[in-house]
Amino acid sequence: MGSFPLAALHVNPPVQQADPVEGYARLLQLKNMIQNAPIQRQEAQNQVQAGQLENQQRQQQLTDQQGLTAAMQGWDGKDYNDLLPLAVKHGVSAQTVMGLKSKIQEQQQSISTTLKNNAEGGKAQIEAVKARGDVLDGTLSALADPKQVSDEQLPQALVQAAQDLAQKGVLDPAHAQQAAQLAQSGNPAQIRQQLDLMRKTNMAQSQILDEAQKKAQTGEAIARTNEANVNANLAPQRLASEQANQAATRRQEQQRIGIEGARLGLERQKASIDQMQSGATGADFLATLPAGAQAQVKAAANGDIAIPPPSARSPQAQAIRSAVMQYDPTYTDARYKGKQNFKTAGDAQNVVQLSTAMEHADRAIANSAKAGFAPALGSKTFESPESAAYMQDAEFLTGEVGKLVKNGVLSVDEGNKISSGLTASRQSVRDSALNETMDLLGGKARAVFQKYKTATGQDLPQKEFFDPKTQQRLTKYGIVQPDAGSDPFAAFGGKAH
Repeated sequence: MGSFPLAALHVNPPVQQADPVEGYARLLQLKNMIQNAPIQRQEAQNQVQAGQLENQQRQQQLTDQQGLTAAMQGWDGKDYNDLLPLAVKHGVSAQTVMGLKSKIQEQQQSISTTLKNNAEGGKAQIEAVKARGDVLDGTLSALADPKQVSDEQLPQALVQAAQDLAQKGVLDPAHAQQAAQLAQSGNPAQIRQQLDLMRKTNMAQSQILDEAQKKAQTGEAIARTNEANVNANLAPQRLASEQANQAATRRQEQQRIGIEGARLGLERQKASIDQMQSGATGADFLATLPAGAQAQVKAAANGDIAIPPPSARSPQAQAIRSAVMQYDPTYTDARYKGKQNFKTAGDAQNVVQLSTAMEHADRAIANSAKAGFAPALGSKTFESPESAAYMQDAEFLTGEVGKLVKNGVLSVDEGNKISSGLTASRQSVRDSALNETMDLLGGKARAVFQKYKTATGQDLPQKEFFDPKTQQRLTKYGIVQPDAGSDPFAAFGGKAH
């Protein structure tokens, strides 16, 4: 068999034919992409617009919050209805303002419904809320007053007050925690600003409660009038029956009131007897109080802290005020202000300057005796260390006298009279001038004591205002009586408290 040509083994591969189904699918996908492109672009635009709207809403919320804070800061506290116009004025959105108004109306409607369904119970609930509000207001007022709580004491005082209010149920734990966090800021100005906002919020809430209560009472009166009008049109028989039932109800109510009145009368009589039996004052009364209240009552009676005003509505505040009055029947509201003036204001400065002047005069008297006759004393050519020591005290005394003249404690003539004999060469002349100076200073000190007694109703407590050496000088030079016992100011008006 002949050989087969190699070229016959080469076979061309078959031509691949396109799949018509796959081609149609690709065309369909391309068509959908073209058709959906506007929709995708619109969705992207919608997402951008939604983001912009969310940012605008967040910015408006921030603006609303800032506006509400500014409105509350500018509110005078007289009528809560002025708050919403103030909020609009400070840029709060109409939507937020209407939402606040709607919440207030819902709250008032809820109170009215509660009073309608359970008048006594609802009233008790409202009075309890008001009482808690009064306690909160009293605490916030005290914390916000720099005279009662200094900037250094404020953070710790706020934390303690928040804990006390939480224990009494005035604040819930979350608000107490917020107050503690505020105290940690350590910024007295910011703390007092937040306390003022809390106090005004509390005031607005109290006014809303009062208005809701009044509206409920007005609505009840109108309802009773309408009921009377309807009853007048009823058939005589039905009206007579209802009137008879009402009369029976009234009799029962009168009997109940009579019984309750008799019970209350017995309780008042017993309370009156108890009060007469427990008419103790001073330390005897103080011993009947809880340990925690004793220090507060005593400090208030001494004028160291302010007591609640007569207008305070809180039962706790009134209890403290009554306890102070019974502990010290001579107490007046002017005592705290008068004592603080002697501690921090102009009278405090006068007390210090009088004490300093007496100290220099006392030392000058001692050094004058040591210097003896000193011819060159007036020219300040000191002959001895004793003369130099005396002249230094005399100069210090002259400086303190000048301060007292400047403050109006001494007259100019009195000041000149004191200074005129201090540089005499003869000891007798100097001692005479110094003794006269001490007498004059003593008279001014007595005037200060009397001013304190007039302002506070108490004798000035020596140990609070003078160091031990000054107390000795007051007795040594006869400014106070040496035999006054525990009360060195008894000669000027009676037993000190």
